[in-house]
Amino acid sequence: MKQIVSKFVLFFIVMGIVAGVGFADERTISLQSYFIDNFDNGQNGQRSASQADGRVYDWKVQGSAFSLQANDPGSDGIAYPRQQMVNTWPASLLGNTPSNSSDLYVLGIYGKFKSNRSYNWIDVYPTLAGGDGSPATIEMRGRVKSIDIWLWNANHNFSISAYFKDHNGIVYNLPMGSIRHNGWANVKVDIPTNIPQTKETMPKLANLELVKFRILTAPNSDVKDFQIYIDEIKALSDVFETVYDGNDLTLPSTIQQIWGTGNTEAGPAAGGATTEAPAAQQ
Repeated sequence: MKQIVSKFVLFFIVMGIVAGVGFADERTISLQSYFIDNFDNGQNGQRSASQADGRVYDWKVQGSAFSLQANDPGSDGIAYPRQQMVNTWPASLLGNTPSNSSDLYVLGIYGKFKSNRSYNWIDVYPTLAGGDGSPATIEMRGRVKSIDIWLWNANHNFSISAYFKDHNGIVYNLPMGSIRHNGWANVKVDIPTNIPQTKETMPKLANLELVKFRILTAPNSDVKDFQIYIDEIKALSDVFETVYDGNDLTLPSTIQQIWGTGNTEAGPAAGGATTEAPAAQQ
């Protein structure tokens, strides 16, 4: 009887080890926090690269249909929303007199809408620095657990959402909650586990891409004249990835080096026969 019990115990131990190996990437955790953008100036006034994917981004804003335009009645001749980099910072995060205060910048947004009878919105989206200004996406690192942002508001009845795209091209709207507060506050959202960040084939990691943020105004809220400031966009990700024999063959740089344009030859046609152009008719 003891031998039978021992065999059962051994069987379940072995199965547990096998299961642990099969799902190692899902269970092993190596959490890292990193900046998506902190808007600060680097040396000689150059923007620093995102710690998400190593690229430098400029951020643009776009308002919904009721944004005040330059030729609208009562307009000051300027189209809204406006944006600019502002030399300020959240004191609750960095203190009142940080040593590098001259390098600390935030993204300022100045909004005006013609009507508050419905939901209005302002999209804040990344573009590649030095590019043509078209929307870009920021590839996240690892399996994203959460994203947070520091935001200044003057108690306007607004909310904010983050938009992510998965490896299948599906875009998700993740509400981050109300931003009806006075001054600076940190807003955070956890990434739901039903958003795929892995796939069956190697490499298992399937990175999410940050598409944009959307600031949404509530109906009947004061939208005639307001400012929003954004700073310190950060993410928390599990960056653990199992290394296996031949791991380097799945790297995009390796695939490009081996299979890039001009590095390949066409194989034989189906059945092992080679293909030739038909001979010209006599």
